[in-house]
Amino acid sequence: MLLYRIAFQVHLKSRGYAVRDMTIGDVTRRTGIQASTIRYYEQIDLLPPATRVNGRRQYDGVVLDRLAVIRLAQEAGFTLAEVKQLVQGFGAAGSPRARWLPWALRKHGEVEALIKQARRMRRLLDALLACRCKRLEDCGRIACEYASKYQPYAPRENRSRGRSSRRGYAGRIR
Repeated sequence: MLLYRIAFQVHLKSRGYAVRDMTIGDVTRRTGIQASTIRYYEQIDLLPPATRVNGRRQYDGVVLDRLAVIRLAQEAGFTLAEVKQLVQGFGAAGSPRARWLPWALRKHGEVEALIKQARRMRRLLDALLACRCKRLEDCGRIACEYASKYQPYAPRENRSRGRSSRRGYAGRIR
């Protein structure tokens, strides 16, 4: 009669990362995030506190996912304070979409405004690059013409008080 012995070795993984105790150096190597940043995220409660073994921080694979979410949110333009509000108190009952949707909509509007501003800046820089003025006053006239092309004149009440509707547009080109 033959007896066979079978041994199983289990490696649990969370998104490709072994779920085991990792030091802060391991987390740093896997994520590219500096140890001081990881400690700061713990300090401001963006990351759950690490368990301590012999005084050294030990992390499990969940911290890698949390750091990925933090990085993603930062790349989307969210501040750390906003990220903290997004990730804290997130329970099993709430869906990620329900949590992210209002924040993403607001941020999307902010990004659209930045894009408009960048387009205005590019048009102004194009106009400045094309400048062939001999005198500073000529540049002022060109700036006023540019402003009238891309921005409506000031309201009528400003004109009625003797103010020039063209005055000051060079610094407020939109």
